[in-house]
Amino acid sequence: MVVFMPVNLEKFFARFINEQYWKLIIDQKKWPSNNPLIFDQEDSPGYLESTSLALWGMLATVDDPVTTDYIQGLHDLLMLRTIDFNEPYFLTPA
Repeated sequence: MVVFMPVNLEKFFARFINEQYWKLIIDQKKWPSNNPLIFDQEDSPGYLESTSLALWGMLATVDDPVTTDYIQGLHDLLMLRTIDFNEPYFLTPA
């Protein structure tokens, strides 16, 4: 049986080095380059911005149930790169 313990995200991220957050969203194999823009520079312009926005969206909605609409919302958030807190899952029209 898996037991999920509540996590205090503010406490966790208070200890997290802001300059290193990119390691949460960049492949570990790329860490030695110490270059958070490596995917942007290789072949995915806008990668760090988009994935950072998706990570932020996930953290902002960490207590929401994971549904197909939620997952689609995160995908759309990543693709649209816009946020409106009055809309479900922060999406605004492109």
